Amino acid sequence: MPMIEIGAKKRFWGASSETKPTTGVNPGDEWVETDTGSVYVWTGTEWKASAPAQLLFGLASFYVDDMLIADGGITGSTKIKSGSITKDRLATDTIRLEIPITLTRFPKGLDAASTGVKDESNAILISSDLLACAKAIYFESGLGQITSGAAVAVELFGVTEGAVIASLSFTATSKRARTGDIKASLVAGREYYARINVTTAVTGGVCGGAEPKLIIVVGIS
Repeated sequence: MPMIEIGAKKRFWGASSETKPTTGVNPGDEWVETDTGSVYVWTGTEWKASAPAQLLFGLASFYVDDMLIADGGITGSTKIKSGSITKDRLATDTIRLEIPITLTRFPKGLDAASTGVKDESNAILISSDLLACAKAIYFESGLGQITSGAAVAVELFGVTEGAVIASLSFTATSKRARTGDIKASLVAGREYYARINVTTAVTGGVCGGAEPKLIIVVGIS
C-alpha cells in the first residue's frame, strides 16, 4: 500500500476493500480510500471515518460527483472527466440572458391628428424552438415623438388571432417601456407584428420614433 510521511504523520492510500493496518500506525495517521475518497484517522484503537478527501487535500486523482480532477488536485490546470456540465447540475437561472429582437423603427412625423393605426412592421414567425428555449418574452418600446395631448399605443398584433397581444401606452416621449411576460400568449407557428396606433388625436399632432422589440430571456439551467 502506498504511504507518505508528512512530519510525524503517515498517510496511506488503498482501496476500500483493503485491510487497513493496525500496527506501525500512530494516532492521527490517515488512510485514504482511493475508490471512494473517504478518509479514516487512526485513533490509537480504531480507524475512524473523517471528512472526504476532497475537503482535506488534493489527491493525484479523485472523484467529485462524476467529475474527475487530476494532476495533483486543484492546483494548476484541472481536467474534468465528463466533457460537459449538464443543465440539471445548475441552480435555476444560474445564467440568464436577454436577447433583443428589433421588429422595426417607426419614423417620426407620423400623423397624430386622427386616431388609428399609422404604421406596421413586417411580421415575425414565432418558432417552437424559440418558445422552448425562452424563459420569458417581453414586448418593449420607447417613443421619440408625440404632440402634447395625444396618446399613442405601440402594439404587438397577432395575425392569426386578429387581435392585440401586448400594448404599451404613451402620452409623452419615453426611452423605454416594457410589458410583463407574454410568452404564454404566443403560439408556435404563428406570425406577429408591431404597429403604432394613435388612440387620442390632437389637431396638428405628430408622433413616431418608436423602436418595438421582443426581448427573449434565455436561462441556462
